[in-house]
Amino acid sequence: MDAELQGAQQVVILPIGKHTGQFLKESVRLAAAAFLAGAALVLSGYASGEGLPDWINWESGETPAEAGDDLPDVLLEDKRLCIFRDGELIWESESDWLVQDYLLCDIDRDDEKELLTLVWKRGSFGAHRPLWAREDDDAYSQHIFIYDLHGQEEPVRPIWMSSAIPRHVSAMEFSGKEELLILTDPDGGRQAWRWEYFGLKAAELPNEGTLRILAAGDVIAHRRILAAGEGGGGSYDFLFAKISETIRQADLACVNLETPLVRDGSYSDYPRFASPPAIADAIAGAGFDIVTCATNHMLDQGLSGLADTEAVIRTLPGLTCLGIRAEETAEPPFAVIEKNGIRAALLNFTYGTNGMPVPDEAPHCIDLLSDRDRVLRAVRAARKEGDIVAVFVHWGTEYAREPDAFQKKWADTFLAEGVDLVVGTHPHVLQKAEILVRADGHRMAVYYSLGNLVSAQTETVNRLGGIADVTFSKNEDGTCRIASASLLPVFTCREKGRLIARFLADIKFR
Repeated sequence: MDAELQGAQQVVILPIGKHTGQFLKESVRLAAAAFLAGAALVLSGYASGEGLPDWINWESGETPAEAGDDLPDVLLEDKRLCIFRDGELIWESESDWLVQDYLLCDIDRDDEKELLTLVWKRGSFGAHRPLWAREDDDAYSQHIFIYDLHGQEEPVRPIWMSSAIPRHVSAMEFSGKEELLILTDPDGGRQAWRWEYFGLKAAELPNEGTLRILAAGDVIAHRRILAAGEGGGGSYDFLFAKISETIRQADLACVNLETPLVRDGSYSDYPRFASPPAIADAIAGAGFDIVTCATNHMLDQGLSGLADTEAVIRTLPGLTCLGIRAEETAEPPFAVIEKNGIRAALLNFTYGTNGMPVPDEAPHCIDLLSDRDRVLRAVRAARKEGDIVAVFVHWGTEYAREPDAFQKKWADTFLAEGVDLVVGTHPHVLQKAEILVRADGHRMAVYYSLGNLVSAQTETVNRLGGIADVTFSKNEDGTCRIASASLLPVFTCREKGRLIARFLADIKFR
């Protein structure tokens, strides 16, 4: 008689003798058992990731809960995602899911972070099967599942469970400025998605091959600004509320923080500034990416104030701190940020520290122009790392309308070293901007002084400032050039007892 094993080749048993038949039957039984055991091993291997595309990079990592944040601890290990609160496991991914990666980000713009997971699972559908699909398939496919982490009754609540992704994803990142989820496929192709109402919708990617930089002048936390923040619940978002929409349109947005931040609540005004950390929150909330901190006031509160400033800025997602470092590291004294296929190397220096001595135990803590050799080494190293080099420099003579000899000398030096953009602060008034051209044709945009972005200085020339607006373009040979350079005038306005930055074009004069 014929005996058929499901999933195996057909086996024929011939009736030739009692013992022979029993032997063959036992052989078939053992073969079937071996086949099923082998199938189980194959499925087990598939469940652990074997047999899936070999381009997959199975990520692992941990995101601990931060002080003052109500997010739980998140752990991804061996394709399994676990969520803990106070050391107790409150959620884990399904046993037959393979978690490739995860992100914590505010995808739906509700000021609370959500959990995004990149998952491989059996079946093409997410939480619900469409009405037109009679049944799900049994093949592994890739999905994006999004969860809310802030519920009380359901601490990990699914809010979006995609069907199988038609275009495989090898990596994902969230761009907070554009509020886009960027997905990269195994061939390097990229696609962008934005949360709209109840799910992800396709969006346009940021322009490749161009980089728009906005750079703003001094933020000075005078007493009137401190009082307005204290009277408004401790928030300083009002400072930048009227310009944030434009700031967010930049690929890189920079601002100069004139004064140190302190975490002990002992705030003070001129001449020895000490400012609240909430100002950094406002800077981040307005859409700035880069905070330049090498200023003449940064050591007003000694090394502890500098260390507090650096720590506060570095703990805010999306912010890069330039010009200071409390502890010496092996990292170079510049930052490199890549956007739209262009690598920008960014440096920050100050002419001095108002006579406040640089601590003997931390001679590296602030980047000074006085150490010329160190400046040149840093610029040359940055030139090797970046497609463009931008130098933010605190220099010049306070309240002088024209750049002085010191500024011009350093501008010539930066041009000779191949710098592409120089942005100046410190004089608290606007000074000229120009394009300098080296003998070989290299062009450098220099803004000698942007004046103040926002302060309590009362003179009109101190209330008028500017935001440098420079766009770089990548050539076919990989080099970059200045595509455009202009200035957006800003003015410190008084509104409802508060000082805020406004674009001059938006102000209605009576």
